[in-house]
Amino acid sequence: MGLTRRWRCLFSLIITWLSATALAQVNTMPYFPFHLQDQRVLGGDKSLGFDTIVGQQVIGLQTAWKQVATDEDGKVVLTQYWTQSDQGSRWVAFEVPEQPRYTLVLQPAIVVPATVTTGQRIPLSGQILVSGIPVGAYSGTLRIITTNVAVDTPAGTFTGCLELDYDVTASVGSSKMQVHACQTQARNVGTVRAVHYPDESTSQQLLLLHASVGGVTWGHVPVDTGSYFPLRTGDRWILRETTAGGEGSELLQVETLSPTAFHGTTCYPLRSTYDAEATTRYWYRSEGNLLHTGTAKNGDETYLQPALVLLRAKVYLGQVMYTTGTLQTPGGTKPFEFYVRVTQMDMVAEVPAGAFGSCLVLDIQGTFGEMPNQERTRTEMWLAPGVGIVKEVIYEVQAAGVASAQWQPNWIREMLWGQVGGREHGRYPTVNTASYFPLRAGDRWTLLSKEADKKPRWRDIETCAPVATPEGQAFILEELRGGKAFAGYWAWASGKLRYNGKEEGGDQAFFDPPVTVLEETAYAGQTLRTQGQRRGPQGALPYEMTIHVVETHAEAETPAGSFPDCLVLQIHSLVESGREANESLTELWLAPSVGVVRMVEYQRTTTAAIGQEWAPGTTSDLVWASVGGKTYGQPPVTLNTASYFPLGEGNAYLYRNTDGSVREVTVGAQQMLDGCTVWPFVVTDPGPETWTENWLGDDEGIKWSGLDGRGQQLLLQPPAVLVGPAARQWDLFHSSGEWLVNGVAAGTYEVEAQVLDTDATADVPARTFEHCLVVQVRGTYGPPGSKQSIESAYTLAPGVGVVRQTITAPTPGRTLVLLYAQVESVDYGVRPRPGRPGDLDGDGYVTAADARAMLECYLAGPSSYRVEADLAPHTCAYPNITPVPDGKVNDQDLKAFIGIWRALHSGGDSGG
Repeated sequence: MGLTRRWRCLFSLIITWLSATALAQVNTMPYFPFHLQDQRVLGGDKSLGFDTIVGQQVIGLQTAWKQVATDEDGKVVLTQYWTQSDQGSRWVAFEVPEQPRYTLVLQPAIVVPATVTTGQRIPLSGQILVSGIPVGAYSGTLRIITTNVAVDTPAGTFTGCLELDYDVTASVGSSKMQVHACQTQARNVGTVRAVHYPDESTSQQLLLLHASVGGVTWGHVPVDTGSYFPLRTGDRWILRETTAGGEGSELLQVETLSPTAFHGTTCYPLRSTYDAEATTRYWYRSEGNLLHTGTAKNGDETYLQPALVLLRAKVYLGQVMYTTGTLQTPGGTKPFEFYVRVTQMDMVAEVPAGAFGSCLVLDIQGTFGEMPNQERTRTEMWLAPGVGIVKEVIYEVQAAGVASAQWQPNWIREMLWGQVGGREHGRYPTVNTASYFPLRAGDRWTLLSKEADKKPRWRDIETCAPVATPEGQAFILEELRGGKAFAGYWAWASGKLRYNGKEEGGDQAFFDPPVTVLEETAYAGQTLRTQGQRRGPQGALPYEMTIHVVETHAEAETPAGSFPDCLVLQIHSLVESGREANESLTELWLAPSVGVVRMVEYQRTTTAAIGQEWAPGTTSDLVWASVGGKTYGQPPVTLNTASYFPLGEGNAYLYRNTDGSVREVTVGAQQMLDGCTVWPFVVTDPGPETWTENWLGDDEGIKWSGLDGRGQQLLLQPPAVLVGPAARQWDLFHSSGEWLVNGVAAGTYEVEAQVLDTDATADVPARTFEHCLVVQVRGTYGPPGSKQSIESAYTLAPGVGVVRQTITAPTPGRTLVLLYAQVESVDYGVRPRPGRPGDLDGDGYVTAADARAMLECYLAGPSSYRVEADLAPHTCAYPNITPVPDGKVNDQDLKAFIGIWRALHSGGDSGG
C-alpha cells in the first residue's frame, strides 16, 4: 500500500491543524473548536479549501469529530478525525481519496497539549495502522512558536493567536515524505493561516476567507456571481477610456452577440469596438463558473487551453481563481498563467453612468510565454450585479521582462451608458453635433459678460454671409466684445465644425490646418487636438488647440431661459511667439438648435500652495437670441439717446460745484470745426474763466470733439463718443484717435464710455429727474509714456441733458449739480433774477414781502428751494454781497438776509 505525491502534499497541509502557544502557559482548547457544521474557507494564490465538521464517528473505542477538507470544485481531498479531552486536542485518524476504503489510525495520536508555552517543543512518533495492522510510521517535532500573534486575513484581523511549526517524516510502505508547515490558530475560530514549505526556497500560504464556527461568522458572506457578468444577446455597454492622468479619450462600445461555437465550445461573443476596429472575446458558463476561452481580431484567433476562469459560481473576499495552460496563436503556442483575485466586495463604483453598489473588484494578473521575453498583463475590473463591467484600470509594467518590476496605472475605462437586460443605465453618451453650432446668415445672439469687481458688458454676435478664406469658405461671426469689433471664421465640412481664423482690429490670422472644434459625434471625455501654424501679421507661428468635451447633457440656466442637453467644451489654445506663449482657456456651452448660450473665459492665478492654475474669469450668459427665425429670451431695453443730450442754440444751464461756486453753460449757434458741424457749449466758471466745449450729435450718437479756451485749442480726431444713438444698460462705446493741441498732434487718446443705468433717479436742486441715463467715461490722452487720465460719470435726464457730473480724474472729488436749466424755452428749477441780493419778489426793493418770502423758504425746506433765497455763502460786504449758492436755504442764508436788511434799513432805506 503506497501514498501518491498528491496525497503527501495534502497530508502536509492538513497536519497544519496542529496548534500553538505562548511564553506563559496557554489553554489550547479554545483554539481547536469543534461543532457540527462548522466551516472554514481558506485560500491562497493557487488553491481554495473548505474545512467542514460533518458529524461524529467511532474510531476504535472513542467518538471522534469528522472533519472533511474539499477543494473549490467540491472534491474531498482529506478526511480527519479529532477528539478532545483534558489532555488536549488529538488527531487520531485520517482518510485520503487515494485509499477511500481505509481509515489510517495514528497510534499514539498526535496531541496538542491542553496547555503550552512559547518555544515549547513536543516530540512526535508513532505508528500508522489500518484495521489494527501497522502499515507505516511517523516521527518529528511540533514547536510552539508563539501564543500571542496577530494575523491579517481577508476574513478580518485576529489577535492573540497560537502559532506552531511542525516538521514530520512519515512512511507508509515503501513511500516516505518530509512535511514542514506552520499553522496559526485563532481563539474560537480555528485555523486562520496555514503555510506549507514544499522545499527550502518556496512557501505556499492559505489565509482564512470566511468562517462559520459555533454559529458565529467571520469575513464577508460569499457572493453568487451569476448576475455580475451577464451573458445575454443584445446587451450593450459604452465605456470611456482615458489615460490614468485623465488625458486623451476614446469610446469603447461593447455588445453581446448571439451564441456561437468557438473551438468546440458554445460561447457568447462580446464584441468591443474602438471606432472601426473590433475585437471579439468569447465567454461561457460551466457549472456556474464564468470562463474566457479566446479572442478574435482582424481575422486572427487565439484561444486558451484550458479556458481562463474569471469567476467561480460563488466567491469569497480574497479568493484567487488560478488558471494555467497554453495560449494557441497563429504564430504558435506559448504557456500562460493567470491569477484572478477578489480584492473588494460591496464597493460603490462612481462612474459617469451612475453609482453602482455591491460591486466585486477583481485584480487580474497574467503572464504569457517564458522569461526573459515573458509578457505580463494586469487589469483591475469592477463588476456590478445585473450590469457587468462598470470600470476597468489597465496597468503597465515599468520594466518588461523583469519579475520584480512595478505596476502603474496606464488606462482607465469607465461606463458611460449601458443597456442590460432591457434596463438602461446612464444617458447615451454620443450626440450628433450638427445642430449645436448653427451657421446661418442673420442669426443673432446677445450675451451679458460678468467679471468679479467689474461692470457687466454686452457681447453681440451675428452670423454674416460666408466668405472665402485661405482654407476654404467660412461663415463670419461678427461680434462686439466690450464695444470692440471681432470676427471669427467658422465652417462645417465633412460633418466637422472648423475654426478657420479671426479678424480683430483689422488684423487677420488664419489657422493652417483649421481647428477641428467638433466631430460629427461628440461624447463626454472626448478630446480633439489640432496642431499647425497660425498665419497672421506676426508671420507663421506654431499653434496647438485642444478641445475637451466636458459634458453632453448639461443644463444652462441663463437670462434667456433654461437650456437642457448642452454640450460643454473646454478649448485650450497655445500660440508660440518667440520666448512668449499666448495661452488661453475658454469654456463654451452649446445648446441644440440655439448655439452659444454661455462662455466662461479662464485666467491664470498663482497661489503659494498650488502655484499656477486656471480659475474662472469672465462668464457670459445668453440674454436674447434669434436663431432660425425663433427667438429666445427678451432683448434688453434699448433707449433712443438723442433726447438725453438736447442740442439747441440758447439752451442754458446753471450748476453748483462742490466748492459752492456756480458754473454757467450756454449753447451757442452751430459752427463748422474740422469738417464737422458742432454745437459750442460756452462754460463760465467764477473767476471769471470761460472756455467753449464742442459737442455734436449725429447718427453715431453724442460726441465730444474738444474745447477752445484756457489758452489752447484741443481737438480729438475723430470725436470721442459719449453714448451711441441707441443704448442699453451696460453698453460700452470705444473711441480712439489723435489728440491735437493748437492744431499740432500731441499724442493719442482712448476713451471708453459705459452706460451704468438707463432708469436712474437724480435728485438735484433744480428738481428730481426720473428715467435718467448714467454714463461713465474713462480715458487717457497725451504722448506715449506721459498719458493723462480722465474719468467722469454723467447723469443725463431726458429732454434736459446733463443734470449731474461727478469727476474722479484728473481732479477727484468734484460734483456738479443742476441748479437751473432752460432747454427749448422750458424752465427746470427757478431762474435767478437779476437785482440786489435779498430782493426775492424782483421789485427792486428789499421789503417786508421779501422777508416773508425768505421766511417761507427757510421753513419749507428743500422742497421749496429758490435760488433767490440761497444767499450764503457769499463774498463782499453787506448789503452788496455776492452769493455763492450751495443748493440749500438754512440758518446761514437767513443770517445773510438779516444782514442785508439791517444794512439797508438802518437809515430807513429799503434799497430802492
